[in-house]
Amino acid sequence: MDAPTASFVLRSEVHGISRTMKGLSHRVLSLLAIVLLLPAAGAFAQSGKIAGRVVDSTTGDPLPGVNLLIVGTLQGTVTDLDGYYVILNMKPGSSALRASFVGFTSQTVEAVRVQIDQTTTVNFTLREEVLQGEEVVIVAERPVVQQDVSNSQLNVSSAEIEALPVASVSNVVGLQAGIQGLSVRGSGTDQLSFNINGLSLRDERDNTPYTNISLASVEEVQVQTGGFNAEYGNVRSGVVNVITKEGSRTRYEADVILRYSPPANKHFGEMANDPESYWIKPFIDPEVAWTGTESGAWDKYTRAQYPTFEGWVAISEERLKDDDPTNDMTPEALQEAFLWQHRKEFEINRPDYNLDMGFGGPVPVIGKKLGNARFYASWRADQSMYMIPMYNDRLSSQTGHLKITSDVGAGMRLTVEGMLGTQDGTASSRAGAPGIFGSSSSIASQLRRVSFIDTRVFSTDYWGPSSVKTNMIGAKFTHSPTNTSFYEIRATRFGTSYDS
Repeated sequence: MDAPTASFVLRSEVHGISRTMKGLSHRVLSLLAIVLLLPAAGAFAQSGKIAGRVVDSTTGDPLPGVNLLIVGTLQGTVTDLDGYYVILNMKPGSSALRASFVGFTSQTVEAVRVQIDQTTTVNFTLREEVLQGEEVVIVAERPVVQQDVSNSQLNVSSAEIEALPVASVSNVVGLQAGIQGLSVRGSGTDQLSFNINGLSLRDERDNTPYTNISLASVEEVQVQTGGFNAEYGNVRSGVVNVITKEGSRTRYEADVILRYSPPANKHFGEMANDPESYWIKPFIDPEVAWTGTESGAWDKYTRAQYPTFEGWVAISEERLKDDDPTNDMTPEALQEAFLWQHRKEFEINRPDYNLDMGFGGPVPVIGKKLGNARFYASWRADQSMYMIPMYNDRLSSQTGHLKITSDVGAGMRLTVEGMLGTQDGTASSRAGAPGIFGSSSSIASQLRRVSFIDTRVFSTDYWGPSSVKTNMIGAKFTHSPTNTSFYEIRATRFGTSYDS
């Protein structure tokens, strides 16, 4: 079953927008044509903005024509006649911003935090240069109140994620107030919008989000739990925006995260096949196995802990009365058949683990010719053993993600990315509905409210195998025709294939 999605979004932030696109090279037009031909899914703005004013420290007068530059990039602007400036289409994360003007000391503000869909205000006060080449470096301070935030939201950077006791993006989201797992204020996961780099990861079969993203590739996570902007549709409970790393223009970097849990039982008490267990003891204990639990061999307290059993002798005699010789069995043979039916092993002898790897940097050989193209590739593998062996004894999943970014022209950037994922385990439905057993609680919930629980526990094939394959390809083209305007064109396709 394949469930692709399709839509198209054009977003702009304009202060006197120019409606013409001049100087687009043949290469850009070709790349843009490819983007527009892609089937698309809902897309949301995943960039921020830096704005502020530059004034003279002595007179307080505005300084027009001051150069503002994001250190290490070609992105920047100049102040207007009143000293104001704005830098649009900033990728979320921490940056350094430098202001320079002839005759004045350059000033650099480090750790300028840009957040998704928000404005970061950085004001400069420049003083006349005393020593040639002198520069002032300061560290930005985060304001107590974000003036352009009207909703309930929280931004978590990659540095903050490293300090958290989490193993996945879902864990990061689940630590926020009002959220349990991926349930926001008690709503289901099918009412949550989950986006990566502005591209929606939504399984259209059951409306649930795909969240198995490499934690090593995450630059920032934003969680909104109320007061959504108009751009977010088809969402009721919450919005999660994930921005991934894009790789450096000048150097290579790698990140590896490994979490390992040795084999261990995931339930309390003895195993289901233990001779003292609820399911086994009445049928093999010599005191009651032959004559029954009501024969008086057990005291009333012991009887209360186990199911009632009439005894193998009584069952054997009952079979002799029906004049059908094909089902006649001795008490000993009946007990052996019972033990054969309950021979399933429950010992967990493999570990749980999750492995995250990320690697990025400039595209080798041809990167400079393609607009300083850089990439970031990540891979995540998870294994979680089931509380009890089922058709499969574990849930295993893998996800690969590749993101390539290129500065294709002045004020233009193109990002292309793709994702492949697989998930294998035991289906949580016997009727073909979507879903795979994951946590111990999801398995336990199927064992505590029904009759014939022993059938579900001891049968290997009560639930069948299930495999889900996920694929995503998307692209984003961003153009800033002027210092005060930009627009984005996004396209993506997300699909899932089920085999149960």
